[in-house]
Amino acid sequence: PKLIKVLVVLACSALMMAVVFSRVDFSRLGGALARVKPGWLLVAFTMFLAGLACGALRWGAALNAGEVAVRPVPLIRASLAGHFFNFILLSPALGDIAKSALFARWHGARATVIYATTLLDRVFSLGGSALFV
Repeated sequence: PKLIKVLVVLACSALMMAVVFSRVDFSRLGGALARVKPGWLLVAFTMFLAGLACGALRWGAALNAGEVAVRPVPLIRASLAGHFFNFILLSPALGDIAKSALFARWHGARATVIYATTLLDRVFSLGGSALFV
């Protein structure tokens, strides 16, 4: 049963990737990539990682407020999983639910507390955005 589930997931992933790649104009993509300046690409990648790290730290602060002890590596791991789910599920809210469920499962924490800290994290995020504006 587990092998069948893995094979179904792999087949669905392969099908979705085939659909995406069938719609890519590789000549235009190659031309665009040829014009990329490596220095600016490195800056963009670094800023993206810094944003992910800040988001992980913000959620870590919310977890600490909810009295959930967390170490940095599992926090970053769960945050990266959450970012993946934000993309796959097409919604930060659904990604946060998936991230919280995974974190609670991985660390044996009460899911209700983790969900509450995720909501607090979103409030922190909104407050930071309001201050920025």
